[in-house]
Amino acid sequence: MNQVEIKKRQMETASHVLEMITFLVLGNILGDNGIAYLAVAVECFVLFWTIAGSKTADVLGRLLRARSVRGQYKNAGKLRRNIMFLEGITGLLGSVLLFAGSGLLGEKVFGLSYSVVMIRILAPAVFLRALVSVLLGYFQGEGTELPSVISYVMRQVCILGFSVLFANLFEGYGHKVSALLRQENFTAMYGGMGVSAAVLISELFVFIFLFLVYRGSRGKEKRSGSEGMRATDTFASQASVFYGSMLPLILISVLKLVPVLLGLFFFRKSVKDIAGMNDYGVLCGKYLPVMGILLLPACALLLESACRTAGCIRKEEKRYARGNFSGGLHMAVIYGMFFSVFPAVFAPQLSEAFCGGNALAAGMFRFGSFLILFGAAGFYFSEIQMLLGGRIQIFGTLVVFDLVYGAALVLFLKSGAGILSLIYAGLIAGAVYVLAAGALLLYQRRLDADWLQGVGIPAGAACVTGLLLFLTGRLFTPHLGALVTIVIGFVLGQGCYWILLLLLHNFKEQELNYIPCGGLIRRLGRLLRVL
Repeated sequence: MNQVEIKKRQMETASHVLEMITFLVLGNILGDNGIAYLAVAVECFVLFWTIAGSKTADVLGRLLRARSVRGQYKNAGKLRRNIMFLEGITGLLGSVLLFAGSGLLGEKVFGLSYSVVMIRILAPAVFLRALVSVLLGYFQGEGTELPSVISYVMRQVCILGFSVLFANLFEGYGHKVSALLRQENFTAMYGGMGVSAAVLISELFVFIFLFLVYRGSRGKEKRSGSEGMRATDTFASQASVFYGSMLPLILISVLKLVPVLLGLFFFRKSVKDIAGMNDYGVLCGKYLPVMGILLLPACALLLESACRTAGCIRKEEKRYARGNFSGGLHMAVIYGMFFSVFPAVFAPQLSEAFCGGNALAAGMFRFGSFLILFGAAGFYFSEIQMLLGGRIQIFGTLVVFDLVYGAALVLFLKSGAGILSLIYAGLIAGAVYVLAAGALLLYQRRLDADWLQGVGIPAGAACVTGLLLFLTGRLFTPHLGALVTIVIGFVLGQGCYWILLLLLHNFKEQELNYIPCGGLIRRLGRLLRVL
């Protein structure tokens, strides 16, 4: 993966912050029941889209690049046309199946009839995304990443803007229906329908944008096609190579979705009536968006370190591989420790500022904040394995994660933990996944890390910082309010945390050559005269 591809992946990851902001905003517009109904529809859509071809762009781009490098331009053109046809059929089939199965999924499987209409509105988006993915694969095959980056940002911006607009418009009509039928849930249902329509329209806009860019680039393609080698690949061989390459990636993506679907299914079975699903709305519309906003920057930051580590391992540069791996893991722990402690200590303030003072959301922040640490470390290990072709290892660790999560979830639900069961199960399964993925990577690739420096010292510094944050919250919240206190606590906490790490000589001079943001840390250390 070259620097341009790394930047593209980082922008894609960072663009999901807008997605989290959208859910956070919608959680306050639709209410807890509305976001619960919408979450069911979105999860069904994501499942079908994942199976239909969520990895099309990456696989097609890689196959097109391989043919272009060998001068097989006609082969590349034929491959692109064949995959457009196949993915169009697959996407259309996925849309039809999702639309036809909306009643079964909404009413029978997940027990939320209010989600059925939303699923039906989202169904055509599977087909549109299939076409969009083929176009993105074409641009990646040409080595042009800018249209992909623009499309990622454009999609999230359009969804955010249209969702707020349509949710309010549809919700107003839904309020009239609720008043007429004396059933308040119709207000939330119509608001969710507006969001579903916004997603569909946004996907259409992205497709139109990419298609226009594609049409503008056809001149270069025609010239290359006339100069290239004669096409020799058959339709069957191209389809076999494409789906053979994509199937393992789809299986991995489905395994990542299994805990989400298990959590929804078992929690719905555990509540007595539909009103109990409001807690699921708190999880999806308040807790998870805030956690995502805190976690996603870490994933974008660690991506470059993972790519460097994998590159050094492939080149058998063991010393540089250990340095890059240790530096990336160190940064994952440093980032994860602070952003696990911060929401745990500032849970009441975060709930008041972003979740309307919801007490359940405050409990989720307090008990579930360490998902950020496990998420950052798990992402780092998984990316290195994926870049090294360790799909079997990732598949195995994900199976273990899903089994542990399912077993823990059932046990906690039976004990009466309610919606917090999903968080507790996630914490246990996340810890198991990180330990398994990390041990497998260390054993297979002969890597090593300084655990006292990389884990012990950041953990101690995070505890001291947590005490400072606790005192800050108690001192400033009654006088300045939750939001201002969060800003003050974040600035003071970050300052205290990094100064402690530097004073404790947590960074070696040589390590700063490998660690993300190492140059900035070096300048800060020299300013404090500790490096």
